[in-house]
Amino acid sequence: MTLAELVRDVAYHNPEWRPSDVEQRARLLREAGLLPQGGRGRASPPVVARDVATLLVGLGSTGKAVEVVSVVEAYLALVPSGPNPFARAPNFGTALTVIFEDAQVLGLVDRVEMCRSWPEASIVFRGGKKGKKRRETYLASAGRPERRDQIEIVATVHSEMLSELGSGLAGPNPV
Repeated sequence: MTLAELVRDVAYHNPEWRPSDVEQRARLLREAGLLPQGGRGRASPPVVARDVATLLVGLGSTGKAVEVVSVVEAYLALVPSGPNPFARAPNFGTALTVIFEDAQVLGLVDRVEMCRSWPEASIVFRGGKKGKKRRETYLASAGRPERRDQIEIVATVHSEMLSELGSGLAGPNPV
């Protein structure tokens, strides 16, 4: 899958994200070096799991395209709030990447939530011996803001969309 195909698929699978907005954010992330750069068509480099994670964070974490680069960098670095992080990932970016790298891990994920009001994200998944739903929350290293004067706005990416996007990747453990 190329970046152009990923952009098309993301816009197709989530009608809330207009194709022009997905393209603009992808372009800004590519220009910042956060998404692959290269030729067009057959010369385009294939996207990897980290690229899918980066684009999803770019769409889910902020309502303003002009903020996408700084916000993506901050969200990818969010750290788990609990002692046993999802997929043993040290940060949100790594956890999302693992979801797209490993079909078994992807199968456990119910949804990914990104708060657009302050830097916070969650992965809801089935875990433990009984397979109950659990939530791993990721926060800035400084922790959750004590005072929330804003309304919480959350973007959710459900398992169906995650599976569709992961299915286009090739790698060591393709979905």
